[in-house]
Amino acid sequence: MPGDQEIRVYACGVCGMGFSDDGVTQATLDDYYAEMGKYGDLGVYAEGDQGGLDTEAPWELARARTLAGFIATNAPTDARVMDLGCSTGTLLVLLAERGFTALSGIEPLPSAVRIARDARNLDVTEGWITTIVGEGAYDVVVLSHVLEHVLEIHEALDLIHRALAPGGLLVIEVPNSHRFHQYLHIPYQDFNTEHINHFSPVILSALIEAGGYECVALQEDVAGAGPDHPYPVVRGAWRRVDAPRPMNVSEGDRAAHRAALEAYVDVSEEMFLRIDARTIELVGADDFGVWGAGQFTMKWLRRPAFPIEQLTLVVDSATSRSGLHLLGHTVIAAGEVPIGAWPPSILTGSAYAATAITDAAVRMGITSRVASPFEP
Repeated sequence: MPGDQEIRVYACGVCGMGFSDDGVTQATLDDYYAEMGKYGDLGVYAEGDQGGLDTEAPWELARARTLAGFIATNAPTDARVMDLGCSTGTLLVLLAERGFTALSGIEPLPSAVRIARDARNLDVTEGWITTIVGEGAYDVVVLSHVLEHVLEIHEALDLIHRALAPGGLLVIEVPNSHRFHQYLHIPYQDFNTEHINHFSPVILSALIEAGGYECVALQEDVAGAGPDHPYPVVRGAWRRVDAPRPMNVSEGDRAAHRAALEAYVDVSEEMFLRIDARTIELVGADDFGVWGAGQFTMKWLRRPAFPIEQLTLVVDSATSRSGLHLLGHTVIAAGEVPIGAWPPSILTGSAYAATAITDAAVRMGITSRVASPFEP
């Protein structure tokens, strides 16, 4: 997906859900995740055995442990569990540690599937939500930070409904957009080319219930999105029923969610203005590079104040991003840059991985100054 694509976010007048409407098809998204997903490349965290959980970002592992505990509270250990969008299978490993035995997953990214199968010996199939087959084949289906990426939500819920046994559980965790403005670490981070849908707890539950489910548990929580970066999430469990409920979100709940999204825009712009000023201060008159070609960098490079004419290098720790083009710059894997080709300064394009990037630069013998535009 192009790095110069604008993101337009709307609030539904009927249910209040936030969503992006940029003409992207589900097929395009499926291809994107099969080729560009970040979780199949352990990147700057790959210092241990690729089969072990020590390679996971600590905050991702902590979030998965919490979700595994939530599932264990609501489902018996002999339940047939399907994790849709399972990445490298971390949640499945943690559920196995809790005594679950009938575990399987589906993941679109081939490199993540290889880690899950070969290094972790898990039953993981390459595919996407449409790959799930069999009527009543599962007792629990998990969507962990997946539903915000799905364009055709109702079709996905229908497929899962058929795959669940009567009374089976659908377990979902998504970012809680009702509180984005209260936990801001990166401006506009959740308005991006990947997060299509934005849910408050009320809106999420109403949407799921309208698909033929009954809410069993619903909770708001704060997970980690990075080191010392709390992030609001909502997780819940819904039991499959035969009769869907009418979609019913009050006018007050719709208005409150829209106001929360507008507040997120306001505080994001305030933060970006500070980042603009710090970027100019750090760069001065010198050439510089950016390490990190993710969602923030896509927006950062398009800021009017960004000194794009002085940018000479864009690198990323994830090899899956090599060859991408961002405003005329080709992304290069960090390990492929000759030592003498690094510019005087490198700015980190990630608030979450800034420390890991700095550590990686030291390990690689890079002598450029590494600095973060997020630091005051």
